[in-house]
Amino acid sequence: DAWLATTQHELRVGDWIDPDLGERTLESWALDWMDNQLHLKPKTRASYESLLLSRVLPELGHMALVDLRPSHIQAMVSRFMTEGVSASRTRQCVMVLSQIMKAAVADGLIRANPCLAVKQPRLPKTEMRVLTSIEVERVAAEVDDRYRILVYVLAYCGLRWGEAIALTHGDVDLAAGRIRVVRSLADVNGHLYLGSTKTYQRRSVVVPTFLRAALEEHMNRYGGQDGGDLVFAAPEGNFIRYGNFIARQRHPALEFAGVERTGVHILRHTCASLLVSAGAPIKAIQAQLGHSSAEMTLSRYSHLYPDDLDILAERLDAVRTSAKLDGLTQRPRDDNGLGRG
Repeated sequence: DAWLATTQHELRVGDWIDPDLGERTLESWALDWMDNQLHLKPKTRASYESLLLSRVLPELGHMALVDLRPSHIQAMVSRFMTEGVSASRTRQCVMVLSQIMKAAVADGLIRANPCLAVKQPRLPKTEMRVLTSIEVERVAAEVDDRYRILVYVLAYCGLRWGEAIALTHGDVDLAAGRIRVVRSLADVNGHLYLGSTKTYQRRSVVVPTFLRAALEEHMNRYGGQDGGDLVFAAPEGNFIRYGNFIARQRHPALEFAGVERTGVHILRHTCASLLVSAGAPIKAIQAQLGHSSAEMTLSRYSHLYPDDLDILAERLDAVRTSAKLDGLTQRPRDDNGLGRG
């Protein structure tokens, strides 16, 4: 009677879930879900597929959706950590699985998303490495002349790698000292995809004065003058491959310059560091780097403001001094030495 009453109520309010629908296996539902994620960028899609096929489905793919519990997912997380899977990749696995289960809830296959109750490993705190202006100069001096200006653009304009190598002559306005960032190139499993930027937003970034003449000379030397020619191209005239640049230019240049090996993305972090050092407003840094919000910029680069509290103390001292409090008399006291009031 209780079950019947509950079921009839769920039918009336539209909350009833057909238990047969939840009998689909996670693998069957996840693969169908992936087929429908056509809005994802190729690189993101490839990352999701890798997480599913290599980690999530081998662990839980055989289970029915309706049988999947938070404890099963928690056990998967524990196994990953025991096997030495990084906290970042483990969290990514849970994130993708959570999206899949959320879609199952929306489609009426299950009642709740079991991933929401799962405790995930904390990400280790690592100090973000940035280069000094001198180190940027040393690295730029060690790469082939064809790529020297590319190093400067990455370090002083804050472009992502894919954004920089997708630039054409029509994107550069040297008179105004601006670069229009409107597209990005992604290398996914050896295939190149030209599409929108990471945040789907177009932006205009400033080019420092010292770099404008050098950039113009580079464009005249290594490319034609029509608006479609690549600003930074391989010797054959096509797109620069990230792997080739790292192996043939970046790593040897770092070694000769006496700088520890890092990825190209360190130059983007370097740009943020240089802007912070120059006292640029946070909104200006956000615009230059193309972050979706100022909060994201602060979260990513808050460690670059280590002296903020000291500055705050100095300003509080200055406020008190400007108020000229030293000449004020103390409050009157009664015979017992206690202040009135």
